[in-house]
Amino acid sequence: MSEMTPWNAAWDPFTGGAITSADARMLTDRIKNSPYSENNRKLIDEAYASGAWTALGYSSWEEYVNAEFGPCSCDNGNEET
Repeated sequence: MSEMTPWNAAWDPFTGGAITSADARMLTDRIKNSPYSENNRKLIDEAYASGAWTALGYSSWEEYVNAEFGPCSCDNGNEET
Protein backbone atom coordinates (compact mmCIF):
# COMPACT_ATOMS: atom_id res chain seq x y z
CA MET A 1 0.00 0.00 0.00
CA SER A 2 1.46 3.39 -0.97
CA GLU A 3 1.65 6.24 1.50
CA MET A 4 -0.70 9.12 0.74
CA THR A 5 0.94 12.52 1.06
CA PRO A 6 -0.79 15.42 2.82
CA TRP A 7 -0.82 17.71 -0.22
CA ASN A 8 -2.85 15.34 -2.36
CA ALA A 9 -4.85 13.40 0.21
CA ALA A 10 -8.15 15.13 -0.63
CA TRP A 11 -7.71 15.23 -4.38
CA ASP A 12 -8.00 12.03 -6.34
CA PRO A 13 -7.49 12.41 -10.10
CA PHE A 14 -9.39 9.17 -10.68
CA THR A 15 -12.56 10.19 -8.87
CA GLY A 16 -12.34 13.92 -9.56
CA GLY A 17 -12.70 14.85 -5.90
CA ALA A 18 -12.06 18.54 -5.30
CA ILE A 19 -8.88 19.69 -3.59
CA THR A 20 -9.49 21.56 -0.36
CA SER A 21 -8.05 25.02 0.23
CA ALA A 22 -5.84 23.60 3.00
CA ASP A 23 -4.43 20.93 0.66
CA ALA A 24 -4.02 23.49 -2.13
CA ARG A 25 -2.06 25.72 0.27
CA MET A 26 0.18 22.81 1.35
CA LEU A 27 0.79 21.87 -2.28
CA THR A 28 1.58 25.48 -3.24
CA ASP A 29 3.96 25.88 -0.30
CA ARG A 30 5.69 22.64 -1.20
CA ILE A 31 6.24 23.91 -4.76
CA LYS A 32 7.61 27.21 -3.41
CA ASN A 33 10.01 25.48 -1.04
CA SER A 34 11.31 22.85 -3.45
CA PRO A 35 14.16 23.43 -5.86
CA TYR A 36 13.16 22.91 -9.47
CA SER A 37 13.38 19.28 -10.42
CA GLU A 38 11.35 16.69 -12.28
CA ASN A 39 9.47 16.00 -9.03
CA ASN A 40 8.74 19.71 -8.66
CA ARG A 41 7.32 19.71 -12.19
CA LYS A 42 5.00 16.88 -11.14
CA LEU A 43 3.79 18.99 -8.21
CA ILE A 44 3.12 21.91 -10.57
CA ASP A 45 1.19 19.57 -12.87
CA GLU A 46 -0.77 18.34 -9.84
CA ALA A 47 -1.59 21.93 -8.82
CA TYR A 48 -2.89 22.61 -12.31
CA ALA A 49 -4.85 19.37 -12.67
CA SER A 50 -6.42 19.64 -9.21
CA GLY A 51 -7.56 23.23 -9.67
CA ALA A 52 -5.47 24.45 -6.72
CA TRP A 53 -5.85 28.03 -7.93
CA THR A 54 -9.64 27.81 -7.63
CA ALA A 55 -9.44 26.33 -4.14
CA LEU A 56 -7.25 29.29 -3.12
CA GLY A 57 -9.69 31.83 -4.57
CA TYR A 58 -7.90 32.76 -7.80
CA SER A 59 -9.95 33.19 -10.96
CA SER A 60 -7.33 31.70 -13.27
CA TRP A 61 -4.14 29.65 -13.37
CA GLU A 62 -2.22 32.75 -14.55
CA GLU A 63 -3.48 34.82 -11.60
CA TYR A 64 -2.44 32.01 -9.20
CA VAL A 65 1.04 31.68 -10.71
CA ASN A 66 1.69 35.43 -10.71
CA ALA A 67 0.45 35.91 -7.15
CA GLU A 68 2.09 32.85 -5.61
CA PHE A 69 5.33 32.60 -7.60
CA GLY A 70 5.79 36.01 -9.21
CA PRO A 71 5.33 37.12 -12.81
CA CYS A 72 6.87 34.92 -15.44
CA SER A 73 6.63 34.16 -19.09
CA CYS A 74 5.77 30.52 -18.84
CA ASP A 75 5.48 28.12 -21.74
CA ASN A 76 2.60 25.81 -20.93
CA GLY A 77 3.54 23.53 -23.80
CA ASN A 78 0.44 24.38 -25.82
CA GLU A 79 1.97 26.97 -28.12
CA GLU A 80 2.59 26.05 -31.72
CA THR A 81 6.08 26.61 -33.09
